[in-house]
Amino acid sequence: EYTNARKARVIDKYDFSKFKHIVDVGGGNGAFLIEIMQNTPDHVHGTVFDRTNMQNSWWELS
Repeated sequence: EYTNARKARVIDKYDFSKFKHIVDVGGGNGAFLIEIMQNTPDHVHGTVFDRTNMQNSWWELS
């Protein structure tokens, strides 16, 4: 819940629309980037980079 509250504050206070592409390094399952994308105009694209073992862990848990 703490992480969700922090995400909401960052998304509310920062204007991501000035970027055409957002990269989330160490983004795990991409949840934070997904929220940014959902709250930013359609012209913004995103990429999540994380270590392969982190991605595999997420897929196993989902």
